[in-house]
Amino acid sequence: MGSADLKRVLILTSDMGYGHRSAANAVEAALHNRYPGQVSTEIVNAFDHRSVPSWMKESPGTYDRVVREYPELVQRGYGAVNRSLPTTVFEMGLAAVLGEAVADVVTSMAPHVVVVTNPFFLAPLKTSYARGGSRVPVVTTVTDMGDVLAMWFNDVSTYTLVPTQRVHDLAVEHDLSSASVRMTGIPVNPALADDTRSKAEVRSSLQLDPDRPTVLVVGSKRVNNLLTAVAVLNHSNLPVQLIVAAGGDDETFAALQAMDWHLPVRLFNFADDMPSLMRAADVLVGKSGGLIVNETLAAGLPMLLIDVIEGQESGTASFVTATSMCSASAPKTPGRPGGHALPTMPRISRGGWRPRAKAELGPDIDGAPQRSYGGVCREPSHSSVPSWPRLTACGDRRPSVRSPVRQESLPSSTS
Repeated sequence: MGSADLKRVLILTSDMGYGHRSAANAVEAALHNRYPGQVSTEIVNAFDHRSVPSWMKESPGTYDRVVREYPELVQRGYGAVNRSLPTTVFEMGLAAVLGEAVADVVTSMAPHVVVVTNPFFLAPLKTSYARGGSRVPVVTTVTDMGDVLAMWFNDVSTYTLVPTQRVHDLAVEHDLSSASVRMTGIPVNPALADDTRSKAEVRSSLQLDPDRPTVLVVGSKRVNNLLTAVAVLNHSNLPVQLIVAAGGDDETFAALQAMDWHLPVRLFNFADDMPSLMRAADVLVGKSGGLIVNETLAAGLPMLLIDVIEGQESGTASFVTATSMCSASAPKTPGRPGGHALPTMPRISRGGWRPRAKAELGPDIDGAPQRSYGGVCREPSHSSVPSWPRLTACGDRRPSVRSPVRQESLPSSTS
């Protein structure tokens, strides 16, 4: 098939947080897996366009710092923007600042369909279309599971793909037609469903004990409690081994390297093969971001939430804890009298997750709807395997032999 015959898919995303880019990568991977040699994809962050003023260009570092140091400000800002009048004003501003960038990207690529994984591009797309710009179908993939920004629900979208009934109902309440709202789940990396290796095999490939229970701890510059959670596990005296990914946070990675480890551990600064790490794990400890939660569920893992960004992530945390898919806890510093017991973890089976839920992405490819691998949450089925043991900090009880530390610093990645 020649390049002129390929179906062109433009995926508009941003790097403000892990989820938007991760969803875009998942859609791209799924399309190429399903239609090899039939589709051409391009992931674009329109904030990087030459027409966007420098003060508006994304600064992930600034966003990370604000989320980490001023959580109350983030919560109040999220609530304020999510009202009708502020939303309209904010969308007008986005159309003014991003309109030229979005129109130029669409015109230059001439896609058959535009997939959007960040709501900031919807108002500029609508404005561009109203001014006579290139009009192609738009498919919006919502990347949060509970309370979401009203900007996600824009009638410029041919389809709006949502992860839960709650978000479906919100979309309809915001005047989207029920026919255009599809409950498909959030796209996740196809490797989460396709990897058939056993846990022992994956652990061996990571130079870990193939038979030892494994805890995966995932952090980033937006996770406040990572080092405390890791310290609790490190002093727990549990018969486990750890995989800790710092999410590209150099300061946190340096602190992890400097720890006096009492459990076997494998350290990563940035892990660009998260599916393999999840495949190796028995439980995941992390924050309540929409994508990391969905990836964890798709991997069939129980999860302990240690941090929540109020507003944008609180809906996701409420949803998964209400359905017993995970537990939430704020870990305390180990070494205090009595230690600190983390909650008993539910054992989640894949019966509570549909890792290949359909996500229709617009025009047909040779008569077949384009789909990504996503998942639709439902009440999980709990296996008869006993619950994960209580994770308890045991004060100063430490093994006399220092445990091995394997450190891995992988290349930086924007995914």
